[in-house]
Amino acid sequence: MAPLPTSRVMAYEPPFSYTGMDLFGPLYVKHRRGSAKRWCCLFTCLFTCLNTRSVQNGSNFVGAERELRESIEEWNGQKIKRELLQHGCKWVFQPPTASSMSGIWERMVRSAKTTLKAIIGSRTVTDTVLQTLLTEVERILNGRAL
Repeated sequence: MAPLPTSRVMAYEPPFSYTGMDLFGPLYVKHRRGSAKRWCCLFTCLFTCLNTRSVQNGSNFVGAERELRESIEEWNGQKIKRELLQHGCKWVFQPPTASSMSGIWERMVRSAKTTLKAIIGSRTVTDTVLQTLLTEVERILNGRAL
């Protein structure tokens, strides 16, 4: 196993000093007479979560990467970077096809998807029900051993 990144082994840092973020989906919800896509944003504390398991790269990231890339092209990247730097944040983008570089939050995404699938299966729910279910998934994931 490769050495852990410095941010994972530093002492005396408060939780969420180093954070991983990932989007997953789409999740389909009932919307008027059809369905609509919803995406979930998952934040993982890289300091307090010491899970070293990794996951496989899912094919769902290919489509998600395309949609995200198209959306991000509309953003003003320099303005976002300046705003983040003003708050002491450093943004490091991991390639969507290199899940081994972001194993911690990829594992959390897998856990969230597994939990959602166990609860709703293949049913399509409303936005309100999805929000309630995601709150329950959050409770389950936050209740895991560190």
